[in-house]
Amino acid sequence: MNILLDLLAIGSVLSGILVITSRNPVISVLFLIAVFVNVACYLIVLGINFIGLTYIIIYVGGIAILFLFVLMMLNTKLAELQQIGVEQSRHIPLGFLIGILFLIIIQNFSVVPNGLSSLFNPFDLLNSLLYKFISDFLP
Repeated sequence: MNILLDLLAIGSVLSGILVITSRNPVISVLFLIAVFVNVACYLIVLGINFIGLTYIIIYVGGIAILFLFVLMMLNTKLAELQQIGVEQSRHIPLGFLIGILFLIIIQNFSVVPNGLSSLFNPFDLLNSLLYKFISDFLP
């Protein structure tokens, strides 16, 4: 069961990255639908069936289909999108640098209890960040 949860989490993160990096907005909305379905399946496997089914009904059935309809109504040209993508791709090294600095800052503030080994495990990092948030800010 843990393997299925890990696969659904990795699938949702990968689909989320593809939402951002896709050049065609219609394909981006399809990846957004994949994110919603992965999160809904994750919640259903955890046993939170009502919220998982609500995700599918509200987000996939309503919001994502509305985005897809609006994008098809706009009728954007693919040549215009490729020209914009060339200008934005020069900022990719800056994004990687900011991401690495973020990970270093998290490691230095001792949010991660297990040291450097859990820095490369995103699930342990997320668990420790949530635990720190809950213990510090919630009664």
